Amino acid sequence: MVLTKRFTELSVLGLMYASPSLVSVVTSRMPLENWSDDILSFSNVSLENFNPRLVSIEKVVNEVKQLLVTELKSSNAKIVSGQLPEIIVDLIQFKQLLKNIFENSLKFKGESNLLIELDVEEMANHYLFMVKDNGIGISKAYRESIFDIFGKVKEADKVNEAGVKLAVCKKIISNHKGKIWIESNSSGQGNVFCFTIPSNKVNEDSPKENLKIGGFQPALTFRKLKLNM
Repeated sequence: MVLTKRFTELSVLGLMYASPSLVSVVTSRMPLENWSDDILSFSNVSLENFNPRLVSIEKVVNEVKQLLVTELKSSNAKIVSGQLPEIIVDLIQFKQLLKNIFENSLKFKGESNLLIELDVEEMANHYLFMVKDNGIGISKAYRESIFDIFGKVKEADKVNEAGVKLAVCKKIISNHKGKIWIESNSSGQGNVFCFTIPSNKVNEDSPKENLKIGGFQPALTFRKLKLNM
């Protein structure tokens, strides 16, 4: 649907001021109890609030585990990780990134107990994060579209909407000048969510506007939306 595709370009300003009819059409495609929280999450990854600093990834993972403790227990799921670095990221956005990826694994778990493994490799210019699970996996046909808002994913014999969470992940990685993609798990079960974060250091004396990566322009985004309605 054209309106849904256009919705992927909305900034928080667009979400606040889009016409009620547009918001109604798009949000009607998601469960009522979920869409408002998901759209809020998408709006919160704005570069207007982007604040990169040195962060302990181990601490972030432990905090996310606590947030998901009920879901992990009810699903007999485990999150394990190797040695995790301290890197420069936006703390709030990175926590949301990991939470969303873990929640996706929980959503598409298989019949066996779910195991989520987080590994990080330090490369020449970036860190490579790999989140592996032993769930039902995502077909190659959906591995790109799943990162769009309301992207599709095949589950068993059904094609379901993935909602907004993975679109949020894509936006967060874009904010950090990284890349995100999905690969097959070498075990033959589940998938591997891979993403990169540049390892370059941030100069603390740099003006704040220099840390706003990606040229975020909420007013321009909203004008584009308005002109195409």
